[in-house]
Amino acid sequence: MVRGCQQLEEAIFTHKIPRLTISLPSAKQNRLALWSRTIQQRFPRLHGGGKLEVRCSSEDLGHDSRVTAIAASPDGRHFATGAYDGTIIIWSTIAYPQKILIEISSSFRGISALAFSDTGDFLAAIHTTDEHDVLTVWRVVDGSQLISTEDIKQTRIRSCLWWRDDLDCIHLSALAVPSCPDEVSEPLPVQLLFTSIHDTWNLTTSLMPLKSAILAESYELYPSDGQVYAVLSSDGRLAAVALDGYSGLGCWVWHTADPTAMHRLTITSYGTPSSATFVGDTLVIGFKDGTIRWWDLSSFPMATTGPRGTLTVRDNGQGVLALSVSSAGSFLAAWNYSNTSVTLVRRYCGDFFPHISLQGHTDWVNAACFSPCERYIATASNDATVRLWSVMDGSLIWRFTDHSHEVMHVVFSGDGSTLASADCKGQVVLHPVSWFIRLDVPCAPLTD
Repeated sequence: MVRGCQQLEEAIFTHKIPRLTISLPSAKQNRLALWSRTIQQRFPRLHGGGKLEVRCSSEDLGHDSRVTAIAASPDGRHFATGAYDGTIIIWSTIAYPQKILIEISSSFRGISALAFSDTGDFLAAIHTTDEHDVLTVWRVVDGSQLISTEDIKQTRIRSCLWWRDDLDCIHLSALAVPSCPDEVSEPLPVQLLFTSIHDTWNLTTSLMPLKSAILAESYELYPSDGQVYAVLSSDGRLAAVALDGYSGLGCWVWHTADPTAMHRLTITSYGTPSSATFVGDTLVIGFKDGTIRWWDLSSFPMATTGPRGTLTVRDNGQGVLALSVSSAGSFLAAWNYSNTSVTLVRRYCGDFFPHISLQGHTDWVNAACFSPCERYIATASNDATVRLWSVMDGSLIWRFTDHSHEVMHVVFSGDGSTLASADCKGQVVLHPVSWFIRLDVPCAPLTD
């Protein structure tokens, strides 16, 4: 590459008026400076003589590669997006003008998840590499890296969560499984706990990793090609692991404070798990037969290992591959990545009941997110649109068409004022939700 650029530069200087203009039609506007510096290093003589010009015709903002993760800070100040190339961008939630606060170029690629701390001061990221996953923590104000688990080898980190205890100490919990079970002796999964003191600005020195083995099962029970669903409750107290590909193992749940007290939920007769989430102290598991089942985990030891209830949410033979829960746990969205509709169910007195189906996308739905007030839900689809719906009656409020490619992610800001979406080509768009919500139409109460 370097030699080719040198030869091209020498050839250009043989012309009477040497000049080189490079156009980057697919580059994002915010990445122009980076690409300009890179190209200038390849053509130093042209650059030094003022004979090199780098142009970007696109007005889009975002990443140079596919966006693979998105998150919103609970305090409503920031969005974060992560891309396949390992870059992280921190955005202001003010939609117009759309503003990038910090761009982070990580040495690790393939970001699979992002999570803000409750104050929005810290951002955790899970990076997926060929050998193992890495959990990093960044300071949002300046983009400095505080923590990296790159020294913890042979792990696949499935989820991470920030939470505070009764003493107002901030914690970061993560669940991981071995990436090469035949090469390690420790049973899976692994619970990683980072604990800080009251002063969160001392996070760099006060966070200490603790590894705990919490499941003493033989590795023969774990399929090499199966998906492990490891989830944490929103308060960080509860954890659960279910497996796709081998239903005989069932599902294990435990308190994160006491990993030795495990409870096994047998799900053999229900088919194969395909998704999982917590709704408060209730564990909800989606299955490939189109049903969801839920367990009340509010008390230990559990009175029964059987589910509290079951509901068929996808009766077209497609499984429940994704679940999204509203902020107060009143609603749950269920969908399949190869379908154009999203099913909403409503929670009442600890159980879930059919509510409504969102119909209108012309291609597969990739993501869904409830607004903090639970009155609206946004969906992202391969049809290159983001749609805003009423949770009460399923009516379409607005269809956003800012993207030209498949939209992979969508999230509301912590205060519900802005909606962020990201597509497979790296473009990130912020939408001011207040412009599109019909404020003159009274909303139905959420209580029954």
